Amino acid sequence: MVTADRKAPPEDPAAVRVLCALEGGRVLPVSAISADSGIPVAAVRGRLRELGDAGLVTEVRHGDYRYYRLSGPGAAAIAGRRAGAPPPASLRVGTRAYAFRQARSCYGHLAGRLGCALTGSLIEAGHLAGHDGTVDLGRLGGARTVAGALDPIGYALTESGAALFRGLGVRPPVDRTVRCCVDWSEQRHHVAGSVGRLLLARFVNLGWLVSGGPRRVLSVTAEGRRAFATRFGVDTPVG
Repeated sequence: MVTADRKAPPEDPAAVRVLCALEGGRVLPVSAISADSGIPVAAVRGRLRELGDAGLVTEVRHGDYRYYRLSGPGAAAIAGRRAGAPPPASLRVGTRAYAFRQARSCYGHLAGRLGCALTGSLIEAGHLAGHDGTVDLGRLGGARTVAGALDPIGYALTESGAALFRGLGVRPPVDRTVRCCVDWSEQRHHVAGSVGRLLLARFVNLGWLVSGGPRRVLSVTAEGRRAFATRFGVDTPVG
């Protein structure tokens, strides 16, 4: 039996990037690891086999889908050495992967770190009620995948949430039920459905978010950074 004491070859930058994609307790499919690390899917599969043999990565099955997570403290320690990790294969790939993870559109709603942070802020402020924003893979079941999956857990837009909408110049939806999506890069919920689409459309109309390039990437403007910080208590990266 392979133990978690074995290490992936430290000279393999692709293996380190795969481990980094899984840090923080993430449980991801191959496609999500590829998008996060900037490594082609075929190469990710190869590294996952090697890391699995080394006891650093564990395969988790849900329905017909396979996900991967770090196997223990040895893997977490390697992934945690971000400062010493080899850089991405190219600066362009690394920058694109970073931007994609920060903020992107997902079926018309806001995803990535910004989308999850915004959802967490809405929950904390009492604008959304019904759940705490965490994800339980076992609850998804069936043929649902982590990447972009709708979670059966639902939220409700509260009266204060409706007031927030009006303050943004948006008419609150008649149906106050709020759907949520599992954000693959953050392993938390971001607001989806009609409420999510209304919010993203309004943020774009207000000039807080603009299309940042390919693959649905969104960039936060200077005005947007101020607005997200003052209205929602959410800090956003510069650049």
